[in-house]
Formats: sequence, structure tokens, C-alpha cells
Amino acid sequence: MAKNKIYTSKDQRIFQGDFPIETNALTLQTQVEAGDIVALSTAKKFGKYDGTTYSDVYGVAYETTENAGQTVVILTGGLVKSFPKFNGKEEELTIALRKIGIFIK
Repeated sequence: MAKNKIYTSKDQRIFQGDFPIETNALTLQTQVEAGDIVALSTAKKFGKYDGTTYSDVYGVAYETTENAGQTVVILTGGLVKSFPKFNGKEEELTIALRKIGIFIK
């Protein structure tokens, strides 16, 4: 008898307020999870923010990608505080996101 896989989904509210939301599909050089901060490298390539190679904050990943490639990135909008993954750099990244039109509430 084959084992059945059970898939579940969880609704998560990520947007907050009336600020216009803009997204774009970008080609990333790294794997990302929904909520990861996306940044540019000095070579103008997109990837997951790491503070060294990818340090120029550009947006927030809307979806998870298991491999490098195209993913939807939130470029502007109001996001609930629990969605972005700050990885210990909340103050620094909140300021950087504010400068590009992403508001954390």
C-alpha cells in the first residue's frame, strides 16, 4: 500500500495598510525563502542579503525558491513585522527597507 502525503497550507497575512504594493519577478543568484531580504551585489546581481556579497537592499522575497532563479520580489508596500526575515539585523534592515518604500509595521 502506497503512503499518502498530506499537504497543508497556512494562511499568513503579510501586507499592512494602504500603501501601494509593487512586485517584480527577478532572477536571483541564490535560494531564498519567503520573507528573505533581497539585495544587489557590486556586480548588479540579485541574491539573498548577506551584508557582504549581497548588501544593497532591493526588496523582500514574496515566495520561496529551492534553487537560484526567478522569484517574485516585493519592491514597495507595507509589511507586517513578522514577515521579513531580519536575521539579527532588524534595525539596520528596517531603515534600509524604509528608504526603498517598504514599511514595516
